[in-house]
Amino acid sequence: DGKRTIRITEKSVEVCAACPDIHGKYAEETKSNPKLAAEQAKVDAIEDPATKLKEEKPVEQKLADAQKSTRNTEALQTKLDRLNTSKTEAKSAVDQAENTFRTKEVGDLRADPAAKKTLASREADLDVIDRELAQVNVEADGVRDVAKDPSLADLAREEADAVENKYKDIESRAKAIKDKTEQEVTQDQESKKAKQAETEAAQNTAQEGVDKVKNTCDETDGTNREPSVGDGTSEAALDAETQTGNPVAGKSHALKCAEGIRALNDALAKIAEGKNAVTDPVKKAEIAASEARANDRINRMRPAVERWNRRVKDHPNVWNKDGTSRRTPGFPKDPGPV
Repeated sequence: DGKRTIRITEKSVEVCAACPDIHGKYAEETKSNPKLAAEQAKVDAIEDPATKLKEEKPVEQKLADAQKSTRNTEALQTKLDRLNTSKTEAKSAVDQAENTFRTKEVGDLRADPAAKKTLASREADLDVIDRELAQVNVEADGVRDVAKDPSLADLAREEADAVENKYKDIESRAKAIKDKTEQEVTQDQESKKAKQAETEAAQNTAQEGVDKVKNTCDETDGTNREPSVGDGTSEAALDAETQTGNPVAGKSHALKCAEGIRALNDALAKIAEGKNAVTDPVKKAEIAASEARANDRINRMRPAVERWNRRVKDHPNVWNKDGTSRRTPGFPKDPGPV
């Protein structure tokens, strides 16, 4: 009809100028008319903004016509009663929006300079809305005064509709501010939760590495058993096997040392991946000690593995050319290098 325009936003369809959300402006019409509600729902499902705008125009016109038709037949007292309801709802929306800015969560948001600036701008907008509400309240009182004169009933009806629309506009804008702010709070909380989960995952990864270092070192440095040869370490046992051709304690230690080195390298990689997320001084010290212990074990076992792989060349009187022992037949089961 040339008196309204439609605006598509990221979250809603708005009817401008004052731009209340279409669902708020025509709530009664969609509630009482299932066909119009279905048409609006169909438009809501459209994702492309240009298509949505095109399809919304005729639906909005039907909603506007339905609203106009209903209001033209309403009794003046009905309009005045609804005016009181609209006033209460608008005031409630403004109060709720203002309370949103007083929450601890919004206070946390202000720690970010960009968010603080946005929130300040939004609060300024809300102050403007609050002043508009006070002015509309004055206009509503004027409508009630006009309604007292039966000869001005038609004028009172017309003005009641106009003031009600202003209340609806205020309610819609206040709700939009509240919803947007709460959405940002939710996003901030979800972001913090995600970062916390990421931090905890990294800390757990580092701890897995620390635990793996302890288990592997305890198994290879003699901690878990009485020494059977030398200092009781796996590399001491392997060196004895290299020199004698006989297994120590009835088993080969070449594979144990090689696997221990691989396990410690894997543990060190886990620690490196997660240690930057660790802030507790005690845990950081534990990590540093684990790294030192792992590197020490690797540096002790690796030369023993290298000597084992050279055993045929260094001890030809003990080892056959295929890597099997001349002293203990069948040892080792896999004579290849480790």
